[in-house]
Amino acid sequence: NGGNQYLTYVKLYRNTTDGTVENKLPDLMWTHINKDLSQIGIKYDAYLQPMSKIHLHYNSYSSTILTNIYIYSVIAILILVIACANFINLTMARSIKRRKEIGVRKVMGAGKSLIIKQFLSETLIISIIALIVGTLLAKMLFPMYQQLLDTNYAFLNLLNVTHLIGLISIVLIIGLIAGSYPAFYLASTNTIENLRRINTGGSINVKMRNILVAFQFVISLALIISTLVIQSQINFMQSKEVGFEKENIVVIPLLSDEARSKSEIIRNELVKMPDVINAASSSDIPYNGFTMNGYFPEGHDTPMMIHVVDVDNNFLDLYKIKVVKGRNFSEDFETDKNAYLINESLAKQLGWDDPVGKTIRRNGEHKIIGVVKDFHFASLHYSLAPLIITNNPYLNKFDDISVKINIADVSKTLSSIKNIWQKIVPAASFDYYFLDDAIGNLYESEIRFKNLFIYFSGLAIVIALLGLFSLTSLSIEQRIKEIGIRKVLGASVFGIIRIFIKEVLLIVAVSTIIASPIAYYFINKWLEDFAYRINIGFGVFLISSGIVFILALTAICYQTVKAALANPINSIRYE
Repeated sequence: NGGNQYLTYVKLYRNTTDGTVENKLPDLMWTHINKDLSQIGIKYDAYLQPMSKIHLHYNSYSSTILTNIYIYSVIAILILVIACANFINLTMARSIKRRKEIGVRKVMGAGKSLIIKQFLSETLIISIIALIVGTLLAKMLFPMYQQLLDTNYAFLNLLNVTHLIGLISIVLIIGLIAGSYPAFYLASTNTIENLRRINTGGSINVKMRNILVAFQFVISLALIISTLVIQSQINFMQSKEVGFEKENIVVIPLLSDEARSKSEIIRNELVKMPDVINAASSSDIPYNGFTMNGYFPEGHDTPMMIHVVDVDNNFLDLYKIKVVKGRNFSEDFETDKNAYLINESLAKQLGWDDPVGKTIRRNGEHKIIGVVKDFHFASLHYSLAPLIITNNPYLNKFDDISVKINIADVSKTLSSIKNIWQKIVPAASFDYYFLDDAIGNLYESEIRFKNLFIYFSGLAIVIALLGLFSLTSLSIEQRIKEIGIRKVLGASVFGIIRIFIKEVLLIVAVSTIIASPIAYYFINKWLEDFAYRINIGFGVFLISSGIVFILALTAICYQTVKAALANPINSIRYE
């Protein structure tokens, strides 16, 4: 019988468990609802949900909110993982500088466990310093973060025991992850070799270095691919035709009984204004969904839940919604108050090629006088749904007035509309909004998500590139003699640069092959929240790969060119 938009809040006695109440709900539902509905094969179940669960587990956008939270968490972890990979890489690259130190320590009696403890302690100290600096930065940047999210989240409470344990745990985990491999690797090196070894390119684990660089590129590529797809999806939603005119329409909600009872008077006065093109009354506005009721279409013995909106004769004209079969409501036909219009989706679902003249039953039979072209009356998260349009509002009162205005002087027009309102319903508060703004707000969550994703992804990519920049600098330093010898033997500057570019190109190619299916899978899962979505083409992977290659090339270009142009004699003498 409709009314499914209402929620029931229940307060239990202090010593009552929700299980005790839920055990009684089936009998309650049978007595008041399901006994009658059993005749047509329908059953409703009721359950209790704690207030604390509503935000993330009831709201129609709950799945999207949860998905975004998981994605932010994953990106935060990936940023830490990239930083750890950078630390391991740079520690390994600088290991040659400390081999003699380790050798001397071992000769002086330091055991393997002591060396490991030393390096792990150094890493933990760095993590603690990073935590302090990071917390201060977070505190400084938090107002910007609040503005970006348009929220008033409280900052982390550092006096809270749970928060403090969490931060200490992160420091310990990061310290151990980042420090373990270098510590065990350096502690296990040969003492004599450590004392003899001088600066050579073979002194670091090149294979491990390349794996870690590739791993960072995989993350960076996946984030860039995801960013491009998210941007394309949001652009698609904002630009997709919704099937009706939404520009320059002011919506005035009728929030009081007096305003609702005088909607026709208000509407008639508004259309007399020179800057008002048209005005129409309706039970709802086509942007955030319509209510549903149960109906018996002709030839159906069981009811169907169908969306419905009540409108006046001017509604379709104002919104430029096309009637593709039959006609619109008209004052010339008194019987139209009892007639229905339906949309193409409902006609298709019922299998009616020519619906005009057929009937739908609900509190009597209602004749269909026309079919309107499908239009999106909810966000693009949802598919086009069957719709009934009536000319007879509940209790004969509409809830909204839509006003199509001339935008030559918006503030003056709004002021004039307010004056008319105050003359007719002076006791009722005047409120309004622009329809295109309301439709845009439907995707506000996705836009915020996109902006945060861009910032976080950019941070991750910058960290990866900084690591590559430092690593390339150390790698060139370790190969400086090789570069000098190559130049003496006739290698060109471009030939030397090509060696390093070739390495990066290979790593980017391998990273693309690994990152593409991973990014495709996860971003495809994100797109499942949208009934209307873009197709992920091959071009997005190609563009992402090109972006990473150009950024990586930029990061290594300066040191490479500088080393290639250096005097080969100085390079060969370098110690």
